[in-house]
Amino acid sequence: MNPACQARHSADATSRGNAVFPVTSDCLSLLDDRVIDPLGEVTVEDLPDRGTESGWGISGATPLLEKLCRCAFFDLKSNLVENETGRYLAAGGRGKGWSGIIFPRDLAYAGLLGLNRIVPDWMEDCLRISRRARLAAGMRVDANHFHPDLPFIREEESAVRPEERFRTHTTARGTDDVLWLWWAADLFALHGDTRENQQWLYETGLRCFQEIYDHFYDPGTGLYRGQNSFVDIADNGYPSSFGRETVEAKRNCLMIRPASTNCLYYKGLSVMAEAAARLDKPDAGIWRHRADALKQAIREQLITPEGTVAYFMHEDGQLEPRQHCLASALAVSVEVVEGEEAVRALETYPVTWWGVPLLHPFYENGDCHHNNTAWPFCDAFFLRAREKAFGVDETVRELALLARTCRGGTFREYTNAFTKGPMGKEAQLWTLAPLLGRCHMRGWIRRE
Repeated sequence: MNPACQARHSADATSRGNAVFPVTSDCLSLLDDRVIDPLGEVTVEDLPDRGTESGWGISGATPLLEKLCRCAFFDLKSNLVENETGRYLAAGGRGKGWSGIIFPRDLAYAGLLGLNRIVPDWMEDCLRISRRARLAAGMRVDANHFHPDLPFIREEESAVRPEERFRTHTTARGTDDVLWLWWAADLFALHGDTRENQQWLYETGLRCFQEIYDHFYDPGTGLYRGQNSFVDIADNGYPSSFGRETVEAKRNCLMIRPASTNCLYYKGLSVMAEAAARLDKPDAGIWRHRADALKQAIREQLITPEGTVAYFMHEDGQLEPRQHCLASALAVSVEVVEGEEAVRALETYPVTWWGVPLLHPFYENGDCHHNNTAWPFCDAFFLRAREKAFGVDETVRELALLARTCRGGTFREYTNAFTKGPMGKEAQLWTLAPLLGRCHMRGWIRRE
């Protein structure tokens, strides 16, 4: 901590008395009534009064965290969509940010970070609706995402774009869709671990692999191709040589082998193996073998000699010389690396007062979306992976980073690495989810 920040924190802690939470890192402090960073403060008085939350009791936390939870519940409910498709949660923007598009990835990460515990009924609706939408869309894409070198991706013949027809993005923009299996397994383990649910999971997973995921498997490396998890194709989170927003750029982003997405495939295959075994399916051993083979391929080809997790492997087999905080976190979380290997995977990755940089190092350009940013939901995954690897409690730091994104009383999408301030649409589902999840795990949020 630099001297100015040290002096500032000491004065604040002394004058305000009950510092329930200490300094977390550098200039970031979480006190009982405010979070402090070099940009200023977010205080209890700054946050809007969202009233009480029906069905949930919020008590035992600090005044700041209790009010943040009420803001999070308000944002959560504002994303509830009910239309002819059914009842589901939007990804942000108070249910209007993307015209009611279903984002399976956002829903899955939000569920894993806390919403599976908080609103299990809503999350099960989201899970089943997202599966219907994804399987209906299949491998159809619009003309902007079609490439003749990828014959398994079919150009949609309808004049209506797939996003409008199926109310979800195409698989070409969601090659990490296999994440839903982890989401479903976690949800059912917490609520509804029945044979009927396991049967649905197994049968739906089998269809997804046969109709979608198996197309992305690369037998030459034993890895899966596709975009990095949530880093959208042809966006600024890829090398400039890939190009931007062209058919060729989108092809390049689909032909790489990303560490994050492959870790999700390993988890998905493991979930399929467990479901098949519980249902006494004859292919349980095959799923287990596929999972183990993929884990070995990741360890041999996507872990650097220094023990860090590579961002992705290029089409020519070369590793991209940078890291992705979500890939590193997922490798530890799903136990692709364990013990001392997990420590090495995370120990050199920077953690700052404004978040965990999404890429390390960033690409050398001024773009700010998937480059030059930190994403609070990725911060949460990374800090929880650090807990697993190092045996430390990162609750304080995670809550402080989430609290500072709530300037204006709503949870924002990402943090700008240049200004260090929150940006993007309001009421972000996967930003509010870890705050509610952490507080629930600490017993501060309880069913009434």
